[in-house]
Amino acid sequence: MKNKINKQNDSARIKNKYEIENRFKRYLATVKISASLMLIFGLLVLSGCSKNDSELENSPCESRTGNIMSAKVNGDQICTDLGSALLIKTNATQLTIVGLFSNANPAASITLNILNPETGTFEIADGQYGVDDGENIYIVGEEVGAGTVSITELSESRVKGTFEFTATGIDTSTDNPNGEQIEVSSGTFDFAILGE
Repeated sequence: MKNKINKQNDSARIKNKYEIENRFKRYLATVKISASLMLIFGLLVLSGCSKNDSELENSPCESRTGNIMSAKVNGDQICTDLGSALLIKTNATQLTIVGLFSNANPAASITLNILNPETGTFEIADGQYGVDDGENIYIVGEEVGAGTVSITELSESRVKGTFEFTATGIDTSTDNPNGEQIEVSSGTFDFAILGE
């Protein structure tokens, strides 16, 4: 009787572990698609930049106005004028906010995806901090990491708010967590919204 209960418990643990691994793999596939779209979106944003935009990239965070994102990553301040917010309406409305940081070492990006956006504070269901070395990506979402985004102003043409999160590192060669984490704090964004 005891062996039968132990076998049932082992079977339940294996099934639970299998379900968690499958959910995590589905989540990673979604993040990879989102990352690819954000890379294309980032390239489109960068292609519209002039020399003045690059000069602004090296100015202090406090002097920036207009479209801006700033944050502290593991305590180091980063800020940018390069980025935007994109509103996509399909079955659900998704707001994607992207900042591209050439002043980070190495260069990096922050992406926040918000379903059915409205003013208020929400758990981050899908976000990432990508490092431009082709090997490191840190994600936050339902399965890994934790964080919040607060939308303080939202109109058809502009979004403004704050964010913070702890993101989990992903080994891009295996799609598995690598045990590393980063802290993104004091995040702010203020972008014009592109979209339909």
